[in-house]
Amino acid sequence: AIRILLEYVEAEWEDVIYPIGPKPTYDRSCWYDVKEQQDLEFPNLPYMFDGEVKISQSTSILRHVARKFSMEGSTEVMKAKADEEI
Repeated sequence: AIRILLEYVEAEWEDVIYPIGPKPTYDRSCWYDVKEQQDLEFPNLPYMFDGEVKISQSTSILRHVARKFSMEGSTEVMKAKADEEI
């Protein structure tokens, strides 16, 4: 959903993929090796850096993009409907 929204609003963004290793262990060291260096309060995937805004969690990212591109709505009802779509 994040990628779709970013494309929809025609935002410039970089997609960073952290591949996992093969089964049965599904090695995640490529993410774990950089996780704590990302300067995130909650270092989880997905994450987004947008200038001074550094956030993780899908819903938080979607809400940030919606606010930034004036998609949030101007009334409480419209804002609630926008949240419902997330």
